[in-house]
Amino acid sequence: MAITKAIVPIAGIGTRLFPTTKVLPKEILPVGRLPIVQRVVEELISAGINQILFVTNRSKNIIENHFDDYSELKMHVKQEQDPRITESSFDFGNAGIHFFSIRQPITKGHSKPNGTGGAVLAAESFVGQEPFVVAFGDSLIRSTKSPSLLERLIESHRKHQSETTIASYEVA
Repeated sequence: MAITKAIVPIAGIGTRLFPTTKVLPKEILPVGRLPIVQRVVEELISAGINQILFVTNRSKNIIENHFDDYSELKMHVKQEQDPRITESSFDFGNAGIHFFSIRQPITKGHSKPNGTGGAVLAAESFVGQEPFVVAFGDSLIRSTKSPSLLERLIESHRKHQSETTIASYEVA
């Protein structure tokens, strides 16, 4: 069975990058000309994912807006035909990519969401019984090898009929 769904937890409040994250979610910070989360989404798409659920909080609607197919900027780019800006860099709808979002609840008495486990639990009805990928909206994992790390993880998961497949690496 092909893995076509991904959960992207983006509900964190960004304390490590405060005060920048007071007004701008860390997932929208640029790497080159693109927000981190767009690079994550592009990696998911290249691995065959076409349904992406953002598990978000009330201050992250800028991310949902970024992936919205209907925007004034997109219409302007199309109308002006400016060669410096290509519509393809954010034309996900025509590529068959579908975005969804849900807010991660905050447990009564707490001031922030319950982490990755809470995000995956919030996405339970989205994934149902299907296999899925969890990709962090603020983490780029690129390798120079082909197929990509994500594609190799998906293939290993299928080949071994695993319950769970996780990538990790040792840090100092």
